[in-house]
Amino acid sequence: MTRDFIPTTCEREISPNIVFRPIRSWHSGTFAGEGLSKIPGTSDGSGCLKGKGYCNVPLTVTHRLYWNRKTNKTISAFLSYPGGMGIRGGEYFWEIYSGDGDIERFSAETEMESRIKELLEPEE
Repeated sequence: MTRDFIPTTCEREISPNIVFRPIRSWHSGTFAGEGLSKIPGTSDGSGCLKGKGYCNVPLTVTHRLYWNRKTNKTISAFLSYPGGMGIRGGEYFWEIYSGDGDIERFSAETEMESRIKELLEPEE
């Protein structure tokens, strides 16, 4: 599986064959942190440095890709700052997107990862 992962990070297994790794993303300020003014290979400057080296406040703490090694099914997850990628009572929250249009939010990483395991387990 080839993705744009954050360099020097590795897979972390949360269940047999279910792993995650942090990815480079505009809303985490990754590209600004790398000193870029455009996302590589695009003309998009989202989450990049502006003008004289300043950037917008990042909206998320981290953005991860979870997947099942056997099925390659994936789920995108991020941890939002309060009011960053949405409103949830002024608190940090996790959000997952499985690609089928459903978005789910969670107050705790353990709760989110339990749901991810349910979604990524192979159907019998």
